[in-house]
This record gives sequence, structure tokens and C-alpha cells, in this order.
Amino acid sequence: MRSYEPSTAAVIVLTIVGCLLAPFSAQGAAYPSERIKFIVPFPAGGLPDTVARIIARRMQERINRPVIVENRPGANGGIAASALAASPADGYTLMITDGAILSINPAIYAQLPYRPSDIVPVALVARAPLFLAVHQKVPASTMETFIQYVGTRSGEINFGTPGIGSVHHLSMEMIKASLHLNITHVPFKGTGEAVSALLGGHVEAIFAAYPALSGAADGDRIKLLATSGAERSAQAPSLPAIAEFIPGFDFAAIVGIYARAGTPSAIIQKIAGEAVAIAKEPDTARQLAVVGVEAAGGGPDDFGLAIKGEIERVLKAVQTAGLGGFEFKALTDDAYTRAYSCELVRLEPGDHSIPHIEPWSHLLYVLGGTGNITIDGSTSAVHKGTVCQVSAGEKHSLRNIGDDDMIVLTIYDPPRERKSE
Repeated sequence: MRSYEPSTAAVIVLTIVGCLLAPFSAQGAAYPSERIKFIVPFPAGGLPDTVARIIARRMQERINRPVIVENRPGANGGIAASALAASPADGYTLMITDGAILSINPAIYAQLPYRPSDIVPVALVARAPLFLAVHQKVPASTMETFIQYVGTRSGEINFGTPGIGSVHHLSMEMIKASLHLNITHVPFKGTGEAVSALLGGHVEAIFAAYPALSGAADGDRIKLLATSGAERSAQAPSLPAIAEFIPGFDFAAIVGIYARAGTPSAIIQKIAGEAVAIAKEPDTARQLAVVGVEAAGGGPDDFGLAIKGEIERVLKAVQTAGLGGFEFKALTDDAYTRAYSCELVRLEPGDHSIPHIEPWSHLLYVLGGTGNITIDGSTSAVHKGTVCQVSAGEKHSLRNIGDDDMIVLTIYDPPRERKSE
């Protein structure tokens, strides 16, 4: 093997490092030199999509480069997050969405199609508070009287949400736990169904964005009681924040820009600077207010702190809601994986084989739907509220015999000797 004097070796190392870093330095200085793409994990017309298009149009004007929006819905944001994680760390593929990809998803799902550590916050651009609304028949017009009313009718009041694990669901679960209330959760397929159920009197209360509720409130079909943000909302300043009754309560969605981990700092700061400037423009605030969103402006550090706070609140809410009851055990920092002992799945009508984690036993909680479960050849009916125990090694499958999806929560019981790898 050929040897070098220390000084020569140092020169070689510095030269190699310089060559490797030169493209990034040049890219950072010239950035952006081509089209920028914002990936959105939701269909066109949704809240994150609307925010993305408002930011994209203005950013294109400011940087004099094309800025497009690409919708990649599916897997609760997993498809879009995976696409971002697989993209080059060059700042030309970014994502605009809420904080669920780093807070709710890792807290609920046992496996993710992306690693949260592959995604970094760039800029906080908006907050989207939800509003607690009740049907007109509910004899409560304030948050105080609603709390009193629910307290005297344990289990009789239904609240609707767009789905299990949604921020709407977690918001109400935290209210229940903090104020010791017993309210029945009724999940729907999206906000539209939940709002329709409230208007029809099928549920007594829901959380939703202001534009989805304001028309019905103006028509005296429903009553708005409070907002889910840490502070009162400019959209309805007369309504109290739930934090006025539950200190520290804050379940307003945070919407921002994310980049692939490893993106040069100069590029992240460039995008953050543009985004924050756009968010603070009066015209941006007016456009966002139309869809029930409040403009915010914060760089990577501010956005990171906001996500950290959301993660802490979500973890607490998930455990409170009964979606947890398990340990969140951090593994290696570089992999940023977690050893979860639960999995929430939505099963379409038909037959489904359930993969078994050997040698773990587990419980199956049916949270919605009807069907049959077969465990080692023995079949029995299951429905909402059914709890089945599956011992280690037993083969089992589920058949959804209903018209709607069956929602099943699996809680695993890992053996004590199992070690995380």
C-alpha cells in the first residue's frame, strides 16, 4: 500500500472534500435554476392543496422560476412522503402539508412507507384551527353550558369525525379526558360526511374548519362554541379557545414546507425566506382566510419547534383515545424507527389474511364494521366493539361482510426477551 506524508494526505483529503462540496456550493449559489415542485399528499381542492397553490403562485412571481403543485394522495400522506424521501436533496422537490406525516402517522401506524428522519421542516406558512360545532337541538350555546350538558348525559352524546386518528378525533378525545366527559365517537369517511351528519342531527357535535360550518351557523342550523387553537381565531374572535378551559390545548393544524433531509442549508434558508415573506403579505392572508386558514411565518427552527409540540400533544392524545396503551420505544437515531405494538387498519369488503408477527400474541379490537374472524379454523362473528384474542402461532383471517370498511386495531404483546434491532 502506498503511504503519504501527513501534509500530502491532508491535501488529498481536502481536495476530495472540495470536489464533493463544490457542486453543492455552486448549486446553492445558483438556486433556483430550474422548476420547483411542491408535492401535496391530498387531492386537489383540499386545505393543504389550496395553501400550496397560493404559495406556489406567489413564489413563482418572486423567484422568476416555474413552481408547480403535484397531488400525490393516498396512504394517509405516505405516498407523497415516500416520493419526497426518494427525491434528490436538491430543493427542487418539496412538500406542503400539515404536520401529520411527522406526528400522527408515526404515533398510530406500526409501519410507515417512509422514514420520518428523511424529511425536514423548512417553513411554517399557515395554521388551520378547527371549530367545535353542535346541532341546534343541543341546549348549549357556550362551551361552559356544553360541558355541563355533556356531563349530565354520560355516553348519550355522539361526536362525528372524518376518521379514527384524525386531528378532529384526537381533539375531542383530549376534551373528554381533560374534562372527564363520556362522549361516543362516530367516525365517517371525510369531513363532508361528518358535517352532513351534524346537519341531519345524526351526531350532536363535530370539529371542522370554519368555512365548512359558517354557512350553517349563519342559518341557525348549528352553533359554534369554540376553536381548537391555542388562541382565539381571527375568523371568529368572539369564540373562546378551548385552551381557555384546558390549559395547553392546541390542535390547530400546522401547514408548512418540507424538504428531503440532506438538502443544503443555503437552499433551505432560501426557500424559507421566500415562504415566510409570502405568508406575511396581506394578500396571502386574505386568500388563506377564505379557506379557513390563518397565515403564519416561521423558518426551519420555528417550524421544527411547532412540530415537536404537536408530536408531544398527539402522542398523549393517541394514548388517551385508546389507540395507544402501548410503549413508544425509540430505537437507533440514524434509522429513526420506533418499536410500536399496535396497528390500525381499514379493511375493504371481502376476505383478508392477517400477517402474524411471530412469536407475538395480540388482541384484535373491531372499531367499526361487521364480519367474521377465523382463528385456527374456528369462525365466529365480529362487529363494532368485539375483542378477539389471538395466541402466538395461531393463524387467522378476517372477512368483511358489510358494505363499509371494517376498522380493526391490533395491539401486539411482544415477548419480554425480544430486542429491537
